[in-house]
Amino acid sequence: CHSALTNFTIDTLNDNIITVGEDGFVRKWDKDARVILQQHNLERELSCIGIAYNQGAEQVAVGFCKSDHCCSSDKTDVAFVILCGNDLTNIIHHGHNSQKTLTVCKFSNDGKLVAFGAKDCSIYIHSTDKDFPLVAKARGHSAPILTFDFGCADDSPDSTSFLRSNSINGEALYWSTHAKKQTPLSQRHTRWESQSCIYGWYLEGAHDLYAEENSTCITSCCPLSDSSIVVGDSSGRLRVLPNPALSKDTVYLQFTSHHGKVQKIELYGDSLFTLGSDDSCLCMWKVSTLSWPPTMPPSLYDDHVIIDEKNEDKHLSVNFELATAQLEGFDFSTSHAEKTSSTHKPLRPWIRSLAPPSNYTNTAGSLPDGRLVLERIHGYNGHNAKNNLHYISSGESIVYSVGTTLVRYDEQGDTQHFCSVDGRINCLAVHQERSLCAIGQDDIVIVDLKTLNYMTLCKSTANGIHCLDFDESGRFLLALGGNRLTIHDVDNEVMIASTLTHATETLDVRFTTAANTLVEVGRNFVRLWFIKGSDMRFEEVDMSTMQNVSCLGTF
Repeated sequence: CHSALTNFTIDTLNDNIITVGEDGFVRKWDKDARVILQQHNLERELSCIGIAYNQGAEQVAVGFCKSDHCCSSDKTDVAFVILCGNDLTNIIHHGHNSQKTLTVCKFSNDGKLVAFGAKDCSIYIHSTDKDFPLVAKARGHSAPILTFDFGCADDSPDSTSFLRSNSINGEALYWSTHAKKQTPLSQRHTRWESQSCIYGWYLEGAHDLYAEENSTCITSCCPLSDSSIVVGDSSGRLRVLPNPALSKDTVYLQFTSHHGKVQKIELYGDSLFTLGSDDSCLCMWKVSTLSWPPTMPPSLYDDHVIIDEKNEDKHLSVNFELATAQLEGFDFSTSHAEKTSSTHKPLRPWIRSLAPPSNYTNTAGSLPDGRLVLERIHGYNGHNAKNNLHYISSGESIVYSVGTTLVRYDEQGDTQHFCSVDGRINCLAVHQERSLCAIGQDDIVIVDLKTLNYMTLCKSTANGIHCLDFDESGRFLLALGGNRLTIHDVDNEVMIASTLTHATETLDVRFTTAANTLVEVGRNFVRLWFIKGSDMRFEEVDMSTMQNVSCLGTF
């Protein structure tokens, strides 16, 4: 079964990661040794997690998933539990609030409050006193809660007094901790304990940047420093922007590893952790300070440039020459107001909630000063890809894919090496002797497994490649995409043969050990194909005693 990782938090006191998943397990991991220190099965699907250090005691709050079709009105049904951080099997409290799935939970910095956002569009605020009583319920959103941040008054930095919250349909609201609504202007002096809300004044320009991408939006964010912020989007990309990012015409650095929604981002020291909701993997990035050369133009407010850094070991620096050349071609003579005065900007619900803080200073034209290098990917997902895990017999290495990243794990040294591609990886094929890896996407990318350098691109006429196989020589590559089989000459970068597959669904294709022969299998059929030049003919195999054949192996 598919048991996905659903959320995580950082135990900063002990340098550990705590995760929750669909399998009901809470697990505490040693961040560096990558081993499980503790685990406890709560026997229900888990959705969110938060951690606090209250009077020397470590407490972990865990929220439960509930069926969207459940119509139970049982108010005694447990919605969350509070665990002892030093012993996850010790349940301090069983809590009751929402009848729907809890989507996010956080403790306040002063340790006096813990709050839960829920799919019922409400935020439940509990005291951390004995029995964790419910002190307030914030109701006002029209969609499930996406995230929220605690805040304190500027003159009372040690006492949490406010919340700001986002819903999944783009609402931004402000509250007191007694669930009384606040106006955006009244919160200009509030000091926020975190910056996880994606709908706010500091990301107005970032959302404008995505406005031109109809199917992509910001899904998470986290400040890297006082001057840089990283956002994750629904396509799996990470973008580092100036903080605040007030104009779509801004410089940003782009990094990729996940495929699909980046669900959560957390910074701990000089490490950034990102969770992908589709690939269910946790990526750890090294954060470093980026120094731009003095040749950069003094103001970049009116135009933008994308600097896309790959995550391989061989791509460790920003191409300043390229960035400078692009920027020198921009026209900075037109003011930002003139450029946007005739442009219609669609109204978004949270725009009405924009109110910069009272201590804001204009930083227009600033550059992001943080950059990311992928250090580690925790986890593996084989549910959305085919044949994407291979053992390299020539050495103690394993090759697999996660999201948009090809990973080579070397047992000696316990190291990972990465090659990032554009778009999700659907399948892999490896030729051991030639040290080649074929990556199936819309087209086929051939990579040298020793260096992880790109070698060849094989264009495909199919709608997405979902199965690949090398022949014994490593020269020819068999590809299945849609309802078409194709054979490619890898050395000459040409397609030499193509034919339609069986009318029913084809599940796997492989070269056989016999020359110029391959086998195709699927629902209620097996075919042997014989190749002569560019001609392909097949013979059906008697399937009277068999039903579906889902995969093949040759030896």
